[in-house]
Amino acid sequence: MACIGWWIWKARNAFVFDHLSWSSSFVSRAATKEWDETFNCLAISSSSLDNSIINALSFSPPQNCHFMFCDGAFGNNIEAAAIGGALFDPSKKLIDGFGMKVAASSPFCAEAFALREACRLLQANGISNAVIFSDCKSLVSIISADLEPPWEIEAVIKDIKFLSSNLSLVWQFIPRRFNSIAHELASEALHGHLPSNWFVAPPVGLSRLFGSFPFF
Repeated sequence: MACIGWWIWKARNAFVFDHLSWSSSFVSRAATKEWDETFNCLAISSSSLDNSIINALSFSPPQNCHFMFCDGAFGNNIEAAAIGGALFDPSKKLIDGFGMKVAASSPFCAEAFALREACRLLQANGISNAVIFSDCKSLVSIISADLEPPWEIEAVIKDIKFLSSNLSLVWQFIPRRFNSIAHELASEALHGHLPSNWFVAPPVGLSRLFGSFPFF
């Protein structure tokens, strides 16, 4: 009931503020998908989630590795989503990244798409040793512990495993506040504000994040 009520409220706001009219079937599908995602997150015990936060705050990365921060952003429209990623070299200098819209059916899917794109970016840069950060705890647990993925991201997880089969990767959860640059890239892309030359001429909201490494 809570998910249905939440999406009815979102539909009301979309109508009032964005002049968008969502059908009852659209609201029903969105609520169902959000409940499925919540259920998948709850399948991981709360104690393991608490430990993952502690581990993130005290994380000690391997030597001479690159750092890849990933995030997904999801809009009011059920298929409006975007992903963002920022790649840092071992000296913690930003060297590459991505921000793009994707066709994702849920926030969970968007987060998975971001990790897949991260693997592609590492391959494109010839990087085989990296730590990949995400603020989606359940997704990190699924990949790092080789758990059975939900059906909606099963194909994406298979892609990630294939792309990373020849890479030496560490999958690491971090709280959202340490993932601000990836979040900003995804958000800017979602709203169509990320220019193609963002790395050279970043938007104001993004440029302020370029000067500092987001973690440890």
